[in-house]
Amino acid sequence: MGHKRGILGVRIVSIAVLSLGGVYLSYRYLSSVSIPVLEPKGRVALEQYHLLLFAVILSLFVVIPVFAMLFGFALRYREGSHGRYEPRQASSTRVELVWWGIPALLILVLSIVTWTSTNALDPYRPLAPASHTVTVDAVSLDWQWLFIYPAEHIALTNRLVIPAHENISLHITSDGPMNGLWIPQLAGQIMAMPGMETQLNILANSNGTFEGLSSNISGVGFSSMTFPTHVVSQSEFRSWAASTRNRARTPLTMPSFTELAKPRIDHAVQYYSVPESKLFQQIIMNVMKGEGVPRVTA
Repeated sequence: MGHKRGILGVRIVSIAVLSLGGVYLSYRYLSSVSIPVLEPKGRVALEQYHLLLFAVILSLFVVIPVFAMLFGFALRYREGSHGRYEPRQASSTRVELVWWGIPALLILVLSIVTWTSTNALDPYRPLAPASHTVTVDAVSLDWQWLFIYPAEHIALTNRLVIPAHENISLHITSDGPMNGLWIPQLAGQIMAMPGMETQLNILANSNGTFEGLSSNISGVGFSSMTFPTHVVSQSEFRSWAASTRNRARTPLTMPSFTELAKPRIDHAVQYYSVPESKLFQQIIMNVMKGEGVPRVTA
């Protein structure tokens, strides 16, 4: 009996050491890599991070007891142990209440939190007064992004520049297949759909450069549909918009847009002036009328 207990003790210690080693190695690995969703730099991303953290902590109330019971039962009812045989516990009201009540309560709490946070983080809801809002029209192409600043009368491809601490109202559509616009450190992703307009409001808390990407597979150039998002001060943004307006020599009209929207894998940043104030609406209507750019099969 003593020999068996010694072997069991060695096994338990070995499992504990391996578990702690795995936790330590995981911590070292996560500390050495960048995980954008865990490094929020915007108001919406921060709220989403808190929601994710809350869900993980809440799930531990189920995971930890389950693993504790797993090892407890294995220890108590192992061969040669003196655990009592209690077959009537299968119909015990107290056990059933614990077994079903606690998970149901946790799901109820998580449901309430998810409902309230979903409404609070509505992507269509502005995050600042209209006087502190910058409007950007985002168009998904094959396979690049076009960002139009209607108030500044400028546009550029594959790069987004926005001011910090101001509401960024993104109006999103696609001139190709359905896509998804996502800047993980600033906000959640939202779909870009041809012939339709979706919206996303962003408010960045700090300056920096954050990666934006396509979150929906859309063909051979999908993996290259990334764009840097430069968050600058309000004065720097206004200076950048003015200098871009002065150096943008190519006007972006429907004919030049048609040429730009042809399928290509291109990371080049191109600057345009935007003489037409309703270009974004024209792009949507063009797709709805079936007059969009011919597509290749990817």
